Amino acid sequence: QQQQQQQRDAALAAAAFAPFAVRYPTYAEGMRLPHNAATEMAAPPAPPTSVDSFTADALLFDELKRRTALLYATVSDGDPRAAAVPRTVRSYHSLVPLDDASRPPTPPSQGVFGYHTHTYKALNSADGLAYTLRRVDHFRLRSERALAPVAAWCRVRHPNVVALHDAFVTKDFNNSSCVCFVHDYHPGAVTLHERFLAYRTLSPQARAHTSPPPPLTEALLWSFVCQLVCALRAVHAAGLAVRALHPTKVLLTAAHHGVHAGAAAHQDEHAPALRIRIAACGVLDVLQC
Repeated sequence: QQQQQQQRDAALAAAAFAPFAVRYPTYAEGMRLPHNAATEMAAPPAPPTSVDSFTADALLFDELKRRTALLYATVSDGDPRAAAVPRTVRSYHSLVPLDDASRPPTPPSQGVFGYHTHTYKALNSADGLAYTLRRVDHFRLRSERALAPVAAWCRVRHPNVVALHDAFVTKDFNNSSCVCFVHDYHPGAVTLHERFLAYRTLSPQARAHTSPPPPLTEALLWSFVCQLVCALRAVHAAGLAVRALHPTKVLLTAAHHGVHAGAAAHQDEHAPALRIRIAACGVLDVLQC
């Protein structure tokens, strides 16, 4: 009896430190397991599986294919834009213009930056990733100190801010000196101006061949406002300011569900899935220095 009592005490002490290890008394103690112990200790039944559970959603699969095609798109030799695009700019290659060629360029006096700008998608040979190159023409850098704000902006990382990675002066574009800013590239992203405001500036003839923009619902507006406030808070916490908060400099992307910006904007239930990102950060900090 003393030996059995010592075994019970040892079992209780082990249960105190690891209750999951000793859930029921053992047969060595001369006790029976409850009638439902086998049911409670059994593993839960496996969920039913099907072939569809091992494949991606059709909408998500199409979106991934579209983004991949945009990531690795190139300009063919027969494209009229190929003559104005250099083969390489520093460590960047496979440049593809992102500006809409069907629309006339905005005069510098009416633009946000006050200079002619051009945007390109480019691949970096150092890491193989795609980036956005923003080229500013006819701007003369007064001193190297003008690029000092770039280092501060490169440390800002937020889901609603397009990250800045580098800025440099180059003559690779037609042997003319210009400043290039390197930002993250988001394939398929459009600006708020293109999605919701550009339709109003079209002529009646152009509107006949263009679908109207999606409605701006209250839930969508609240989502945009909250995201902008979060982005501004992160920027201000870094001691910086967003100097180019303009509809043409705010990108619209899809955050999840595999829904691209155009499809999600037409469905109110997908409105919270839309993510906006403040673009062109750090550009005016250098141009106005």
